[in-house]
Amino acid sequence: MNWLVLSLISVLMFTILNLLMRVLAVKSENQRAFSFVFNAWGAIFALGFYLLETNKFSVPRPNLLQLLLILAVVCLYGLYERFQFSARKHIDASTLTILYSLAPVVAFTGSIIFLVKRSRFPN
Repeated sequence: MNWLVLSLISVLMFTILNLLMRVLAVKSENQRAFSFVFNAWGAIFALGFYLLETNKFSVPRPNLLQLLLILAVVCLYGLYERFQFSARKHIDASTLTILYSLAPVVAFTGSIIFLVKRSRFPN
């Protein structure tokens, strides 16, 4: 698949994801269990895309530090998803849309602050 098809699939999937998360989070009784099931489905779809493109991807064998980093990312992402489902259930959709729209701004500002590169040229 070329980049345009993958981009269009990504936009379609994220649109479906946001609509489905809001509807299902409001109706769910247990956000923790529902968050796990919902993200398990996402992992299955990601694995499906990986298997479709398996001849173009190669996964290197990680060392211990990389495994610990992956474990930390999985744990923190799990906490994020748990709180996200709880927020989607208890906060109005309009307020939540504004909060999630600020995420790229915060990420860009954080990248400027933390990933600043010193100029090689003298002033």
